[in-house]
Amino acid sequence: MRRIPKKDRLPSEASACLVPELKSNARQATSKEKAPKSDDHVPTVKFTGQVQGDQVWFGQDDISRGAVGDLQDGARFRRLRIGARGTTWHQLEYSLGVDFALANQPSYLDNYIEAHDLPWLQNVRFGHFFEPFSLERVTQNRNNTFMERSLVDTFAPARNTGVMAYGNAESERRGRSARSARTPTTSATTRSTAVRR
Repeated sequence: MRRIPKKDRLPSEASACLVPELKSNARQATSKEKAPKSDDHVPTVKFTGQVQGDQVWFGQDDISRGAVGDLQDGARFRRLRIGARGTTWHQLEYSLGVDFALANQPSYLDNYIEAHDLPWLQNVRFGHFFEPFSLERVTQNRNNTFMERSLVDTFAPARNTGVMAYGNAESERRGRSARSARTPTTSATTRSTAVRR
């Protein structure tokens, strides 16, 4: 055991302050050694669901009935969704979702696979998802401030099938995204009709 010369020793107050810190560092080191290592290859899954209903009651006088007819009270689902999200391996993320709000017409929501931490591109997503049009468009509807999105959102592209690369500058003050998508208007049926003309 090596003795510390008197001139290099700390004052008693300073050493008293360091002792708890040294003990906690030693505890953390031993707990890290004993703790089982987490496996990044284990897939994770989180199931999600959303139900939103609309109910309307109309109160009409004779003038209103004459102008627009007899409006019926009613109820319907606006959103009736189930989905699953998760990660697998070191850098893959996935999302699957279906909306059953329209009777006999289920619609696909975000169904994609995304790779993270790629050189140059940072993130690449393949599948069916929202185009990066605005912050309001890519914010989930359950987190919107108002019940409806703004009028500008009416002209925003919806979910389409494609590939997108996105990321941030090193300062994280700027972002970038590029996307190529196949929209319903460029389907094989539309192209073949255009060729026949």
